[in-house]
Amino acid sequence: MGSIAIAPVLNGEILGSPVRKRRGAPEDARYRTLLGEHAWQRLPLATRNRFSHALTRRDAEVYRGTIEETQLSGLGKVLALCLLPFGQPLPVESCKDAISAMVCITECSNRSAQVWTRSYCRENGFPQVIASQKRFAGPTGLEEQVGHFFGMTLRVSEENRALVFQSCDYFLNVFGMKLRLPRWMSPGALRVEHRDIGNGAFEFILRLHHRYFGELLFQRAVFHDMKEG
Repeated sequence: MGSIAIAPVLNGEILGSPVRKRRGAPEDARYRTLLGEHAWQRLPLATRNRFSHALTRRDAEVYRGTIEETQLSGLGKVLALCLLPFGQPLPVESCKDAISAMVCITECSNRSAQVWTRSYCRENGFPQVIASQKRFAGPTGLEEQVGHFFGMTLRVSEENRALVFQSCDYFLNVFGMKLRLPRWMSPGALRVEHRDIGNGAFEFILRLHHRYFGELLFQRAVFHDMKEG
């Protein structure tokens, strides 16, 4: 069984959970490098541990939880449906009741990217499965691509002890060439927050905001670290 790291307490607040830490596991410093040392150290210990596990081809990092809320505007739902042929990157239905969800992270064999597979139960029908690659490349050092064609560059930052991913621009990958979408074709500014909430859990918040049409999508979920046996 892996060892348990206990986070420090600051002003009465538990900064980590208990946190899983693989005994003797090497550190993956890619997110740490993108963020910078000062911003990285401002993150809770639990968050740093989640984003520094070095995965091999045999490993999979799994988080289970619930989607607490999903809100799609009318235009947001149209956009989600239009993007289905490009790898269905967005949830396609609103939901006010909690539904089960799972996230699985694996590493590409050449360590150039991580594959994030998200499975969301739906009120009717089969679960929606969204698979994307986070590639450590591009002008910001991080890109996310859904399917074979559609992707975006991401900027990573720390805000109020949360790890934040924000879209910079979008592109189509056609015959190995990245064609940047003009601003008027952008689906909006995407923002993802990963915030540790203690006891081995974290909150995931996704927003998609269009400069003309307002908020197209809001989603909030809570996930839990899997205990190692």
